[in-house]
Amino acid sequence: MLRCCAISLAIACVSLKAANAEPLDFKPISSFDTIAVHITPSTPYEARYLVQWHGVNAGESTHRLTNEGSGVFHLESRTEPYFRLLPFRYYEHASFLLEANNLTPLQYEYTKKEGKKSVAGNLLFDQKNETIHPAQTAETEESIWSLKLSPDIFDKLTHTVKMRQDLIAGKTTLSYQVVEDGHVSTMDFHVSEKKSMHTALGTVNAVVLEHQSARRRTLFYLAEDYGYLLLQLEQFRDEKPSGGGKILSLSLMDASLEKSHS
Repeated sequence: MLRCCAISLAIACVSLKAANAEPLDFKPISSFDTIAVHITPSTPYEARYLVQWHGVNAGESTHRLTNEGSGVFHLESRTEPYFRLLPFRYYEHASFLLEANNLTPLQYEYTKKEGKKSVAGNLLFDQKNETIHPAQTAETEESIWSLKLSPDIFDKLTHTVKMRQDLIAGKTTLSYQVVEDGHVSTMDFHVSEKKSMHTALGTVNAVVLEHQSARRRTLFYLAEDYGYLLLQLEQFRDEKPSGGGKILSLSLMDASLEKSHS
């Protein structure tokens, strides 16, 4: 009961802050070698990625994590093509509570467009009633669905934060229950290799995490020494390259996080 009240208060505080939001003071770093602090899954950041689509440099994706106070974080991913004719656009936003290593999803909003297909949703992780359901609107009022909430269910963004936590804990085989469009699916990952990677921000040690679905295989390259931040992604459909991305820049919240060059 006390936890539900704390979560409700945290959400209310976040809503008030959002209404009076000020521009965030992210400062770009020049390379991974200049970072002076220990990066964790809760370190606020903004990362830009080059998006590749069937071998073509097709757009950019921006990932941003912010700390809203009271233990509440926002994680946002926005992907836009370079050219308006390209048939993809993605926006995802998640709010979650992070206390020590306990991660509690609060809300997940998404809009995704691929070709002529477009889907959108806004899910609430209702701790008080122990359900997951769409945010109620005039359109959803009559057809609302709900799922039973459990501590091991995440959304399409917060499971990536949990993934980083689990890798730091030394796990090499990972499995998550992920909710989307009214159903829960299991997403399995395993560490396939470790390697040194050359990136736009210097050479880093990377862990390669692999996810396999029916016809698609995805490889995630994560920075082992920097909280397993995403460096690169590769997707294969029927074992043919279909998409991916690689890091272009990284910004942190405070210029003091970068070492002096003197």
